Amino acid sequence: MRDRYTLISQANLGKNFSVGKFLTKTKNFYCAGPATKEVKMDFYMKPRLTQKGDSFHAVITLNIMCTVFLMSIILTIVGTWVGNREITMEPLVNFFYKWPRNFAISLAIEILIAQPIARRVMLGLHMYRDARWEAAISN
Repeated sequence: MRDRYTLISQANLGKNFSVGKFLTKTKNFYCAGPATKEVKMDFYMKPRLTQKGDSFHAVITLNIMCTVFLMSIILTIVGTWVGNREITMEPLVNFFYKWPRNFAISLAIEILIAQPIARRVMLGLHMYRDARWEAAISN
């Protein structure tokens, strides 16, 4: 008989590894490509949809869309497994009924909450660092 936390304990394979970290790294890999510059592969989403002369805002918007798209697909399946604490075929059978709703919610949260907060934090961080840099130069 399986206990309540079997799936959660199986998901955490060590102190530095979790399913969430693995899914985030996988999503980032397929959205933007590997972190190293030596590996050049053509199956990533963003390089296929952007061109060299595209504006910064167009590339960021596409990056948000790719991230939300893959995140909603992965979490529609894995989130159901974690929430039910068992791995079944239910999320795969009901995928096309649940995924559009999850995509819309993820996109709304990303556009209305996550991105504005992240941009405000990064703006404050850059302003703080610029002020420190100017103070160090003037002294």
